[in-house]
Amino acid sequence: GKNYGFMDTWGIDRTCYYAIHIEDSEGLIWNYHDDYIEIVSKFGVDELATLNTDMFNFVGTYYGDENLIAIRASQLASGKSATIYDLLFYPFDGVEAEPELELDYHMEAIDAFVTRSDWDPDAIYAGLMGGKNNVDHGQIDSGNFIYRADGIDWAVDLGTDNPYISGYNDGSRYKLYRVSGEGQNVIVQTNNPTDLAYGQKSSYGGVITKTYSNEHGSYAILDNTEAYAGEATYANRGILFTNDRKTVVVQDEFSFKIVESLAWIMHTKAQISIDESGRVAYLTELDETGKQHILRLTIVSLRNDFKFTTKLATENLLDSTAKNVSGEPQYDRSAYNRLLIEKETISFDVAVVFEVIESIKDEPPVAYEWTEMVKWEPSAPKQNEEQEIVESRPAMDISEIKKKVSSIESILDKDTAYTDRLDALYTLLADVKFIENTNGTEGIFKQPAIADAYSDYLDCVDEYEQFIEYLNGVSGLADKLSLAVSGLAVEEVEEVE
Repeated sequence: GKNYGFMDTWGIDRTCYYAIHIEDSEGLIWNYHDDYIEIVSKFGVDELATLNTDMFNFVGTYYGDENLIAIRASQLASGKSATIYDLLFYPFDGVEAEPELELDYHMEAIDAFVTRSDWDPDAIYAGLMGGKNNVDHGQIDSGNFIYRADGIDWAVDLGTDNPYISGYNDGSRYKLYRVSGEGQNVIVQTNNPTDLAYGQKSSYGGVITKTYSNEHGSYAILDNTEAYAGEATYANRGILFTNDRKTVVVQDEFSFKIVESLAWIMHTKAQISIDESGRVAYLTELDETGKQHILRLTIVSLRNDFKFTTKLATENLLDSTAKNVSGEPQYDRSAYNRLLIEKETISFDVAVVFEVIESIKDEPPVAYEWTEMVKWEPSAPKQNEEQEIVESRPAMDISEIKKKVSSIESILDKDTAYTDRLDALYTLLADVKFIENTNGTEGIFKQPAIADAYSDYLDCVDEYEQFIEYLNGVSGLADKLSLAVSGLAVEEVEEVE
């Protein structure tokens, strides 16, 4: 028969790889937009939670893609159901090749990026999606993300709402919770009922501008400015997989023209507890065997005024979200909770770090420091490096830390020659960095005076970089300064020298 050129269309030879990567390592798909996975699972129709990939043998044979055929064989061996098409197009010579599966995948047509730790069950699986909000079966979800680990869907995409509600297929559908901006894992603007009634522009969306992978992890950056068209100067959201694919970071770098009311949203079925600082949230959930799993989420930002809060998914954030509809009801969402960061601000530069931990009592340090997305580089764990720094100097008690705070504050108030000032600041900032490594960032922020001084320290980093050219003529000092900006301790500077 003829295919009338369809099989020669751009991208058709790769389209089956979308079906592979939109599933996690247990075969459950990312149920973005109007997908039914979360709904049909409630009715016990589990086979609808995975895509039908029975045409892989045909497509693989047509294009000579032995890897696609090997992947289908692996799927069948792992429990996916076989159909008549597997028999019709099964290779005569059998399947000998081992499947080669990438850990990261960029779906250009829908502006989505997925990444995973490996292809084993219980692997970490995370994704970020942009794209226009008003596509067919679309939602107000540009910048939406998911996170799964240990077989648990921690950051949940709610999927479709009831398609039989009157008006579901026209513009009024955006009033429904699961279709609106507040029903997604995105940032919404909550104080603009005229231009951003649903939290984002319904006719625009974001574009993934960069993806990157190396042996330690991956990242993708989404330019989401158009989703807040006319309101934001820039709005970028990125997802970083680092620490040898153990740590996931969802980071936002937003700037608005005026102060706006913003809400960072994440849906989950897990139990949520927030520590006293408001910057760390613990999600807990039991698996089928009764074992407790813990996910720690940590706010990392140069500002310490961003805090977590919670709100049930049954409580609306936007006035535009319908509380009641006529006829068919909205799908129930009472099982979901929301982790929020609500803030009135012009700039929203916040990273949320996702880390699976064994115990709250004996938790490891946060494996991420604030880094602008343009400087991202997935890396190996840094525990050994930090341990060397800690062992190179005796630990400070609280009185010593307070003395350093006072010294920093007095230095910042001085108006002396640049070189003298920066030389003194270099030594003090190395001490502050050491304090962070030995006591932890939270140990610093729990003391208001220390938090303020530490904030001054961070502000000075930018000032340092502006003075680099001036310092080039001063022997040795510029090199020390560059190392200080990189966050290295005194001992490391001496070793370099």
